[in-house]
Amino acid sequence: MGDDRNRAATAEPEPPLLTPGRKVLLALVIIMGMMIVGGVITIVVTIIGRMAGTEPAQVAPAASLPSAALPSATVPPFGDLDISLGAGAEVLDATLQGGMLLVRVSQGGGAEQRLLVFDLETGERLGTLNLRSE
Repeated sequence: MGDDRNRAATAEPEPPLLTPGRKVLLALVIIMGMMIVGGVITIVVTIIGRMAGTEPAQVAPAASLPSAALPSATVPPFGDLDISLGAGAEVLDATLQGGMLLVRVSQGGGAEQRLLVFDLETGERLGTLNLRSE
């Protein structure tokens, strides 16, 4: 028994398990593991959202719509229409939404805006939404 005590007292101490270099490496491994888990969760949620059709639609300005996106082949022609916008009016953008054309118009230097809604099949104005800043 005496020999065991002497050996324990004279033996070199074991190095610590977590040296500063190993601590940094462990922190990096934990962070990268969390990033992988977060990425996989994001991918799964995106796939489920797209399959369920709950993802919000992206609306592009009319200037960025390709000509192939216009439904001219599926909508019967309705001829030329003259639409009065009023003095000082400026068309800000136009968007196709279902079977409708939405035209956003600025009136009075941008203080007042209108959203004109047209039926693509008949060319008839369905209504006007007056947007005013207060």
